[in-house]
Amino acid sequence: MTMEKMDNNQKMNYFIIFTYLILKNYNEINPDKFIERLDFMKLQFFCVVKNNELLNYFNNQCALPKWPIESDFYNRITSFWFNWFESLINWDYRKKFLTRLESRMNKDDDSSKKVYSIVEQCIKEMKKFFYLTTDELVIHSHRYNSWITTFNKALAEGKKSAPIKHNDITEEKFIDI
Repeated sequence: MTMEKMDNNQKMNYFIIFTYLILKNYNEINPDKFIERLDFMKLQFFCVVKNNELLNYFNNQCALPKWPIESDFYNRITSFWFNWFESLINWDYRKKFLTRLESRMNKDDDSSKKVYSIVEQCIKEMKKFFYLTTDELVIHSHRYNSWITTFNKALAEGKKSAPIKHNDITEEKFIDI
């Protein structure tokens, strides 16, 4: 899979689209769930496995001790998005956050429209995942060979993480629950 270099603003927009759609659907499907940052990262990985075309946009998949993640997304969530995500337990804040995301989201270019459409379709096919606890999402992610193989190789090399090859993900079959 070839990957053009995208600028940070472009990739940030894809994260905003993804986050908006996930949060919007949590609010509709399972509004009482306390949403953790890890839930977003797990669902992002499952969407990428479900539709490999997302690797063109979420292209920095890594195997860490507890999960496979998109490293750039992880860095965004654990830095300046930290306070936003910590407040998602509050229903009123969720609505404000959705409004804020929607106002920052650009869906006008073809790539953004494509990401929006693919993620939206993945969510429709993965609604059961929105009822899983964070721990259940982590356990489910450990069923994927791309994570198992890459993480075990990292451990053998004395590392705690390693990039997951795109081929390993594209050869992966989506595992439903």
